[in-house]
Amino acid sequence: MANKRRITVVAISALAVLVVGAWLAWVVTYNRRIKALDLVPAEYYPMNTFVELGDNNCYGYYYDGLSICANDYRIIDTDAYLEEKGLSEDDFDYLTDKICIVDLTVRYRATEAQKKEARSPGEPYMDVNMGDFFMCGIDYYEGQNTDLYLVENPNELGTTGIRFHDGDDCNVKLVFDLDKRFYTRYSWKHIEDLPRMILLTGRPVQKNIVLH
Repeated sequence: MANKRRITVVAISALAVLVVGAWLAWVVTYNRRIKALDLVPAEYYPMNTFVELGDNNCYGYYYDGLSICANDYRIIDTDAYLEEKGLSEDDFDYLTDKICIVDLTVRYRATEAQKKEARSPGEPYMDVNMGDFFMCGIDYYEGQNTDLYLVENPNELGTTGIRFHDGDDCNVKLVFDLDKRFYTRYSWKHIEDLPRMILLTGRPVQKNIVLH
């Protein structure tokens, strides 16, 4: 009986050591990640300024040669927007209470390296998924409504992708969902006054365009 108790105590002690060890490993890893995020330099640009994305990671892609300028934005009740466009809720699968429409000018100026790598007519070019960009504030992120993006930017392919050739400038309107469920009552009441910006790149430099 004593041997069984001793074995049980040893097993419990070993399990406790493993649990504590796993917890400590998680804490160390978490702290390293948080510290790494804190070390990422962030740059903030005003509206009506072209921001070069440069050799920075943008949602898994690198858009060196691309520049984006935010010209204007507006927040509108989705019902009012649909009435304005002569559309109905039944035309869409998902709609939120309000939307934020951001007017952008996007330009592509090929780098010297990209020009040297060109091998055929029409190169260099850059394919950009405009649906990847997020809007964020102090404590929130908002994604885009792809269906309403296509209302603002109709195209034959029905996608959020745009192919830019060297020297191209393009006007694009991004439509962000504003979902009342994700805000406090106070924040929703003052939603037009909340800080907001467009997150352009993440690493090694985080670049943002400040809208408000």
